Amino acid sequence: MITINLKPEIEDRIREKAKSQDLSVEQYIESLIEKVEKEIETLIQGQANSQDLLVKKYIENLVEQQIIDARDERQSELSLNQWENKLFKFINSPINSQISALSDEAISRENIYTREDEVL
Repeated sequence: MITINLKPEIEDRIREKAKSQDLSVEQYIESLIEKVEKEIETLIQGQANSQDLLVKKYIENLVEQQIIDARDERQSELSLNQWENKLFKFINSPINSQISALSDEAISRENIYTREDEVL
């Protein structure tokens, strides 16, 4: 048995509510305590579920970002491979065999590096 000292106005409200539900004061208080316990359990479970949901969404976002990053890297590699293929096709194309090589004089140091005042 537990004895609780309550304010008179609270005690009066409890007696009225117990009487309206055809319960003794002890039964009414017991039902209130059980109800509060269930609500607290529900709240705690709800918070745990919402935390689980947040963690799950966070992990899903991380995984999705990793997939996107991997996809971008793969596309970059494909683009690099495609670029290399186009370059090799250009280098080995028949039109390049018709282009004459530059002469030694054309690529000599003196012809590459000129003084600006000589050009003007």
